[in-house]
Amino acid sequence: MLSDDERMKAAEELTGPLAKLIKMDGRLETKIKITEPGLHDVNHETYLADPVPGGSLSHSGARMLLDPHCPAYFKWWHDHPLERPKRAFELGSAAHQKLLGIGPEIVEIEALDYTVGYGGKGGQTAARQDRDDARARGAIPLLSQEMRQVEDMIDALHRAPKISKIFDPDHGKPEQSFFWLDPSTKIMRRCRVDWLPEAVGGRVILVDYKTTKSAHPDMFAKDVINYDYEMAAQSYCEGVSIVLDVETTFLFIAQEKTPPYLVSAIELSPDHYKRGQRRNRTAVDLYAECRKRDYWPSYTDEEPYMIELPPWAQV
Repeated sequence: MLSDDERMKAAEELTGPLAKLIKMDGRLETKIKITEPGLHDVNHETYLADPVPGGSLSHSGARMLLDPHCPAYFKWWHDHPLERPKRAFELGSAAHQKLLGIGPEIVEIEALDYTVGYGGKGGQTAARQDRDDARARGAIPLLSQEMRQVEDMIDALHRAPKISKIFDPDHGKPEQSFFWLDPSTKIMRRCRVDWLPEAVGGRVILVDYKTTKSAHPDMFAKDVINYDYEMAAQSYCEGVSIVLDVETTFLFIAQEKTPPYLVSAIELSPDHYKRGQRRNRTAVDLYAECRKRDYWPSYTDEEPYMIELPPWAQV
């Protein structure tokens, strides 16, 4: 976790996309302010920092409000975007950038790993310093082998003709940011669509690219539940429908992170959308209540909670 001094130093030394962010109350806050619903042209860092005064709710934030997380965890997560875990998501973020042609800078660290570094005296320290410097300015550091891995992944995707055709730059746009008011609570919600194709007959197919361990539909189905992907699908469809006044459907493009980097196109059933809608409704109402009270409870709301003896321990 960054100290206050480290956060201040990072804010003072920012270059590139993150230069538009400033340190406010222990976190980075964008100078850009969005107060009206609509499709807004903002970069990834601005979207991540939440440019809505008073805060807005993304699908990622919505799932952080619900079990196994809680409002207290969401509040910290929302207020400290630069302190969220990075390493586990960097390869996927780099693949997004390579595929969509937009996103943070990718910096190659020409080392085998960070235990060896560049080799020779001080090579380990130098490699780690270059990694940390890249992260501090909002870039994605990749070891050389990871860089080749990402390039091979995108080459494999482009060899899948039907899927590759989806990302035709002449008929769609990457990383589109939507903001809309929840009809019930008037809370501002937001989403950032990986790929927004042109509307055909008043209908838009929203595309979300996911890197995963297995792109087999049955295996990806487990990811959908484990990571609340149906909350994302339902939220994105709702937001884009409201802002653009079009019918929407949702398509996942799942790609494996190991050779031969297989790719699948996956749709969700109506039951998935119903589950996503129920969970999103619970999260939005909870968020609205927490904001109204300015109280973000932890797991048990400070009250004792009796845990039961699990069946496997009843011996």
